[in-house]
Amino acid sequence: MSSDQIADIEGEIDLEFSNSSLNNINYSQSLWTVLSVLEDRHIKMTQIKPLGYEYQHVQIDVLMNALTHPIRSIHKTNTEAPESLVHDVIDDHYGWANEWIDKAVLYNKFHAIFPLYWKGKISIEVKENKLCVDDWRSEEPRYEVYNRLVRNDGNKSVSILDSSRVEKALIGHFRVIKERFQLNLTPKLVDSLVEFYADYANSRYTIPDNWNCCYFNFGEFKKVYTTIQSILFGRFICRSKLAMIGLLGLGFSDSVWVLAQSELVNRLSRYTGLSKVKIQKIIEYLTFGNAGIRDPDVAIQPIIDLKNGLLALSPFIFLHSNSERNLCVLLNQISEEKVRYSKLTQQKEYVLKCEIIEEITSLGYRLESGRLNDTDLDFAIIDDEKKICITFELKWFIEPAEIRESLDRSKELEKGIEQAKKIALKFSNGDKQLITDVLKIDSTYEFLAVVGSRNWIGNFYVQSELIPIIKIKHFVHELKERKCLNATAKWLKNRAYLPIESVDYDIVDIPINFGKWQSSWYGIKPIV
Repeated sequence: MSSDQIADIEGEIDLEFSNSSLNNINYSQSLWTVLSVLEDRHIKMTQIKPLGYEYQHVQIDVLMNALTHPIRSIHKTNTEAPESLVHDVIDDHYGWANEWIDKAVLYNKFHAIFPLYWKGKISIEVKENKLCVDDWRSEEPRYEVYNRLVRNDGNKSVSILDSSRVEKALIGHFRVIKERFQLNLTPKLVDSLVEFYADYANSRYTIPDNWNCCYFNFGEFKKVYTTIQSILFGRFICRSKLAMIGLLGLGFSDSVWVLAQSELVNRLSRYTGLSKVKIQKIIEYLTFGNAGIRDPDVAIQPIIDLKNGLLALSPFIFLHSNSERNLCVLLNQISEEKVRYSKLTQQKEYVLKCEIIEEITSLGYRLESGRLNDTDLDFAIIDDEKKICITFELKWFIEPAEIRESLDRSKELEKGIEQAKKIALKFSNGDKQLITDVLKIDSTYEFLAVVGSRNWIGNFYVQSELIPIIKIKHFVHELKERKCLNATAKWLKNRAYLPIESVDYDIVDIPINFGKWQSSWYGIKPIV
């Protein structure tokens, strides 16, 4: 099958996905309906009939990745005039949106298959109306599973929000009229919501607050974003509790926060104390399709302009997005921000190095780093008593969210592996500058070179038999638990940090059917 034929098939599948009846109703109602139906799924899986925590996490990831496709399709192809919203359950509209979201989950699989084909990572054979692709299950999916299951930059503990405090704060601040509810967002209530939510949210920000973008700094962005998240969390909890006691339609009509941009700017300025000019710029950047972004992603630009004078903000999107990571992706796509951001990224490994050193200094190991003739040693952990040394090449880049980004980020990890190999070769060749001057050890020490990534270790095609790649905070956690550098080194060498199939996860087949085209891909199911 020629590349031209594969391109034609890809185009047919894209066209088939966009062919939804929801694309034929007015622009505003179409977008609002997709977001509201997604919120119904959100409340049902987390509150009404809650899934287990791990299954929630997987389903939320799946839906977040899929949601961009219908939103992007409406944004690009819906030519119907925007109108005032009807905040009601319209059966046909609800059914179309539900069906489209299901379709988007399957369509997203094609967004893995075709980029991998174009990058030469897999082959596709066409048999009549079926696309037969390579079976990746024979290619070590455990690395991909590790990236999904070992979350929070490799830290074991993941904080969970306590909604009971929020429920108490909401008392007396809402009212219900038939199937509608309103939350009175007084400054005092918002202060309380931000206080509750900030403890949870702040730990997810790692870039210093004083790093500057062109129009605001990271701290100001964090303040605005956390305030929006806090309000949306309050609205979600309010809706959830009212739904539990019989609110008509489970609060569907107000599941998405809809308001004018001027009101959003005024509220955020009042709640945060920041200037309206800065807030307007942050909102502009966060609005879907703004800032010249050609193929917008709803996780990166989560504010939806309904083009009828109103904006739509989805609790699902805001509460389950990695805001700092997504801001970095966005800045890297805006021409006037890209140069400034590239200068900041040069400082990120240094910030990570300082964090790691602070965490492991108390364990009693010697830490070294330094400049060599033709390269740098980021840092090494040394146990002089047991004569073992582990060197780390640090990597901190934007964590990929979809396959195209994964392929690009893999190049960064490949550079890290080559750098670590260079250090390992110097040690095996008895390089005096490395061994004596920088590490201050001798050639009898056990030696291991490792790539330590902030948030992603790549897929199977990046890995090296000689150089393990691990989330660096995961390594630190394991070292603290074991209290033995030698045992932790063996754990690394044996790749014992990777999940095990049939123990930690199962691989399941996912059939895909679009129009006349059929295929299949795989899914990862965690075992709890």
